[in-house]
Amino acid sequence: MMRLWEQLVREQPGLKKLPPVMPVLVHHSDTGWTAARAFEDIVAIDGPARAALLPHTPRFELRLIDVSGGRAGDLVEQALTALGKVVLWCLSVSGDDARLEREIGRIAAALDEVLQAPSGLAALEALLRYLVTTHARFSVRKIGRLLEKAAGPRAQEAIVTTLDEIERRGERRGRAQGRAQGRAQTLLELLAARFGAVPADVSARILAADEAALVAWTTRVLTAPTPEDVLAEDGERPAATRRPAARKRARRA
Repeated sequence: MMRLWEQLVREQPGLKKLPPVMPVLVHHSDTGWTAARAFEDIVAIDGPARAALLPHTPRFELRLIDVSGGRAGDLVEQALTALGKVVLWCLSVSGDDARLEREIGRIAAALDEVLQAPSGLAALEALLRYLVTTHARFSVRKIGRLLEKAAGPRAQEAIVTTLDEIERRGERRGRAQGRAQGRAQTLLELLAARFGAVPADVSARILAADEAALVAWTTRVLTAPTPEDVLAEDGERPAATRRPAARKRARRA
């Protein structure tokens, strides 16, 4: 809040009063929010002095929205927009497949409203991706069917279109990942053939790399002096040197 106000004052030097800032905290965990909600609660003022000093201590109390397990009931009514209602509900049922199926009807009207907005399809795709990620035991199609049933016929076409696009992107990503995995395995085999056992940190970096990096490293594997040099950034690579055997041949010549 202070940083926002400081920036505003810098941009508007003649400003006489500051606008209000309402801090909102969205929290999701197994235990629920257990820490302080106001700045004054972390200032060490004890005993009789507390009542006297609190009026002079900044409060900065957070508006807490706790979506931890089982607390979605009141959140839908608290949210200010249809998208906010759907997002908070998705956070609340994260990882709980039974609640997802049981409570999905709660967001039916809000979901229908989201899909009528100009950016509705983009919002729906983000929501579907989140639900697929946090409910791994459900297929993309099953989550889509649940949403179709909840949202009604007007939303069904948009949901089907979005599901098709998610699956197409998943297929393209899967093919790219397959190519990258193949390149990574080839690079590891080349390193092992040239240098022997590949260090664990080098192997981990190769397996986590994208295809562009793997292509660059594979072209470098035959000339770099060590496995670490194969993976070095351009600025980290040592200057090229001639091989000792070449110098000996030059002297004999």
